[in-house]
Amino acid sequence: MSAGHRSDAWDLTRDVLDALSPGVALIDASGALVHVNPAGRQMLGIGPEDLERVEAREFFRADGVTPFPASERPSRRVLRGEVDAIDEELVVHDPATGARVTLAVCVRRISRATGESWVVATFTDISRQREAERRPVELNEQLARALTEEHAQLDQVRDESRLARAREARRAAALEELRRGLEAVLEAAPVALVRASRGGVISYVNRAAERLFGYPRADLLGQPIEVLLPDALRDGHRSLREGFWRSPSARAMGARQELSARRRDGSEVPVEVGLSPLELDGLSVVAAVTDLTLRREAQAELRRTNEELRQFVYVATHDLQEPLRMVSSFGRLLAEELAGDGDPALVARFSARMVGGATRAQNLLEDLLAYSRAGRGAIEPQRVDLDEVLAAVREDLAEQIERQRASLEVSALPTLEGNPTQLRRLFQNLVSNGLKYTAAGQPAHVEVSAARVNGALWCISVRDHGIGIATAHQAQIFEVFKRLHAQNEYPGTGIGLAICRKIAEAHGGGVTVESVLGEGATFRVTLPESQASASTP
Repeated sequence: MSAGHRSDAWDLTRDVLDALSPGVALIDASGALVHVNPAGRQMLGIGPEDLERVEAREFFRADGVTPFPASERPSRRVLRGEVDAIDEELVVHDPATGARVTLAVCVRRISRATGESWVVATFTDISRQREAERRPVELNEQLARALTEEHAQLDQVRDESRLARAREARRAAALEELRRGLEAVLEAAPVALVRASRGGVISYVNRAAERLFGYPRADLLGQPIEVLLPDALRDGHRSLREGFWRSPSARAMGARQELSARRRDGSEVPVEVGLSPLELDGLSVVAAVTDLTLRREAQAELRRTNEELRQFVYVATHDLQEPLRMVSSFGRLLAEELAGDGDPALVARFSARMVGGATRAQNLLEDLLAYSRAGRGAIEPQRVDLDEVLAAVREDLAEQIERQRASLEVSALPTLEGNPTQLRRLFQNLVSNGLKYTAAGQPAHVEVSAARVNGALWCISVRDHGIGIATAHQAQIFEVFKRLHAQNEYPGTGIGLAICRKIAEAHGGGVTVESVLGEGATFRVTLPESQASASTP
């Protein structure tokens, strides 16, 4: 590939990276930063021309205290070939401004077309989450110090009954004030807080705990702490609770284990639990319970985004090279022909091949951008009449329908909430595929119908009578860049059905296919009638 084409490919890759919402950094084989996208630069506090400032940062491990040696940083280890991928949490400190940011980093090795190994790192800012987790522990420590100081003052006047009574009265007032202040802070805490006695009886829960477990406060007070545990863990928890009281100290519960809590409706939720003993009107323990559902979803999203990024990089360094190489090769042939006698037939042939290669590259880029945008962000609920959507699809595909002498039959369709532009693209892709994948010489016929699955969910079926899909290939057709046919048989980029699935899932639904090879295919799109009832896949 010429230098100009490599530059174009790099520009396209950089544009795709810059469109992503997580932070993304590219590091070359020498360990130097090649590019950081805008989201990453914002997290690191640098400008587009300040990549070298990253090396001036101080890096610490997740505790924020232990220095992170340069040789042990994830990117260096991946470049040395010790591992292919690392998920790490680290703290970055800017000595010049004093700013600190905690990042969840996912580092992967990628191979370039030149054979070099580079590193791509995706990262998200989890500083606020970590700060929220530290607050209850710091509050308990402050409370413990305050009580210790108060006890020391009371010990000094123990033998003086009058002063002791006065001190006791002041102590009671201070404790009451402290309790009220503590409860005000605990009520505002973003994590669920549960206080229990040594015997495991619940004496306090905050509003976040009511929301997490689904119980009104009055229903939990006086209950054993085990009501908040799955049935299978209750008996074993009693012995663990006794073990904690033999040596009470602030600690994480079930370190390196998957913990679950039980809601009032019987469902279970993944949690992280921190325990802190509290001496206030007797010794008790405060459990800070963090719902890990969003963190797990964020981790899954980070892995999915990283996989998409890997696929984008693959296309930029492989799939795009083929049409660009075609343009380059036939460009040289055209130049040679024009330098000679200039045979018009050859000139026309070379020009057509160049235009074809450029058109294919353009189509691939347009589909890549469409895929990167599909389903991004929350769906702004709008009432969408699917009859109107299919009417627009019919108009968009009118030339293809007329050219193939095809027919499109649409039954009555529902009105539901969604994004009209994305839903139009979804059904246009499905109908266009039904028209395209038809046996040679056969008129294409596509049918669109709807059926209510339950009170809140609709199933829209798009059925064709074309060549069908073998059972073994039905799962892979929804993956990006997966094609079952040669370009000269059925042209396309292999992204259309991946876009369909992404749009449907962003609306809280999904796409499946049923097909018998040689007998056509039926794509079923499930969509909620209201986005308020949509569930995240």
